[in-house]
Amino acid sequence: MRVLLKIAVAAALASAPGCGQVDTETLYAPAELARIAGWHGADVNSPETFRFVVMSDRTGGHEPGAWARAVAEINRLRPDFVMCVGDLIEGYKKDPAIIRQQWREIDELTKRLHAPFFYCPGNHDIEYGPTRKMYTALHGTGGKTYYSFDYRGCHFVVLDTTAIVNDLREVADAQWAWLAKDLARARGARHVFIFYHHPLFGRPAWARIRKLLDPAKTTVFTGHRHRLSFDTEDGVPYYVLGPTAVKAPPLPRDKGRFQMFAHVTVSAGRPTVALIPLGQVLPHDFISRAVSKRLRQVAKSMTLSTVTRAAGRAVLELRNDTDAKVIYSLNWSGPAAWFATGLPQPESLTVGAGGVARRTYRIRPTKPALAPPALEVSYTLNYKGQTGQGKRRLTLPVAAQLAAVRVTGITIDGKLDDWDKVTPVAAEARWQVRDNPAAWTGPGDCTLKVRLGHDQANLYLAVDVTDETIFTEDKQSWFRDGIEIFWDPRPPANQDGTFAGPCRQLLIPLPAEGAAPELSTNPHDAALASAVRMVSRRRKGGYVVELAIPFAAIAEDFHPGPGKSLRLEVLANDRDGPDRKADLSCMVLSGDSDASRNTAGYAIVTFK
Repeated sequence: MRVLLKIAVAAALASAPGCGQVDTETLYAPAELARIAGWHGADVNSPETFRFVVMSDRTGGHEPGAWARAVAEINRLRPDFVMCVGDLIEGYKKDPAIIRQQWREIDELTKRLHAPFFYCPGNHDIEYGPTRKMYTALHGTGGKTYYSFDYRGCHFVVLDTTAIVNDLREVADAQWAWLAKDLARARGARHVFIFYHHPLFGRPAWARIRKLLDPAKTTVFTGHRHRLSFDTEDGVPYYVLGPTAVKAPPLPRDKGRFQMFAHVTVSAGRPTVALIPLGQVLPHDFISRAVSKRLRQVAKSMTLSTVTRAAGRAVLELRNDTDAKVIYSLNWSGPAAWFATGLPQPESLTVGAGGVARRTYRIRPTKPALAPPALEVSYTLNYKGQTGQGKRRLTLPVAAQLAAVRVTGITIDGKLDDWDKVTPVAAEARWQVRDNPAAWTGPGDCTLKVRLGHDQANLYLAVDVTDETIFTEDKQSWFRDGIEIFWDPRPPANQDGTFAGPCRQLLIPLPAEGAAPELSTNPHDAALASAVRMVSRRRKGGYVVELAIPFAAIAEDFHPGPGKSLRLEVLANDRDGPDRKADLSCMVLSGDSDASRNTAGYAIVTFK
């Protein structure tokens, strides 16, 4: 049974409301556009180019909502029409009322398509009980479960392979006879597209179909297996599509088990097939500036208080500074030993516009080698009918504790022999590697030990870095081996986690052999740079940087003494090769590598 598909295109733009007179000289065909474009195009579309979509299995374990999402995405592509390869209902029920309800469900979803939709029977649709009779009544063509049609010089064939696979002789024989005649009449078609449910290659049925085909101008689409694959079967391009709306297991995409549909562009009779994973065709307003602004506010307004490795409390504050309700989901991961009552359970909570929520977690004493846990905060808001989602990962800020002991006789010479009475604090664990932990190969690659001391006028630092590969061949200081030192001298009540006010950074890249030492400051502070005394010296397997920083340069009226504290961060940049991204990592003493913006994780220095 051949169905003539006629789609009339009205060219009434000039008379349409709101439209002026159309200048026909500007209605270029694609080839004519090629003559005026900056690049003519390697293979421009023909004037009769058209597009269609092929949807695949919905059932065999359908995922609620997936078919509706696919319909919405296909509507954004504006195809001329939509094909399918079957398995639209779950089927396999004897009760006709249940089967009828299943068809009502899928038909209502499919009616949301802007383009014509062509049914194809799968085994779930037609194999069991009353399903064949009902499918034929609802979606058959002329009392048949197979049909064909022509469009823009191409021929489209839909087959019932369940009749073939299950050897329903009467239906199958009639279909074989019809197919031979149909394809004989279509020999002049520019291309033939064939759609059916079961992949038949390797079966006698495929050999029988193949004899009727011209492989130079035929493409076959099937489904059933819920796993995407493509090959050329006996010279014919043959697609087994992955499911459109069946629940897909969490496998890598290269395994072929993901929800998808095919988008086909036909130009001059030649098809170009694009396989589109579900969820990849986004609406034009996918990112609303108004929603994005509010999501940024939500992300910025969540804090997790700093703890030490002694027992204490960590406080999470979720402040909703927007004019929309926010739903948060909290999920901790990492070592449960940090928490007095074990790893907190996942939690969801809602915070109204302008509201705030807090959660307090009791922390146990922990050993230095234990990596901090992390909290993943997912959040959703709806603003004027548009939904936005975001996610932020908060690693529990754990501040190292350092003692700056009173020292005498420190000489800034890059040697450690006058530091023998000062116990160092080390950064030597993988969890302390930031930016690119995969580049860190172990303690020989990069570790750092920090010693602190002071007298009445200066803070002294000796930073001993183990680094088996020294790299100094880059013009940018932060892309070379070297150290960075940060401090926040504000009183604890004034510390808000931001790098501001009197906070400072010293950037000290390791110089090339024989070159003068370098030191720069952030923000630029010429007086500070000149006040710091600094020496860097290479040693076997690493280097030492020794500094004396006047307290007057750290902050105005800053004086060391019992009970006085300073927030300090030290990190070592470690580059082991020519690639700025792949070969660079960072060993951090206390917080993270974002120390030029976030001071919450700085170490706590107390003066003895």
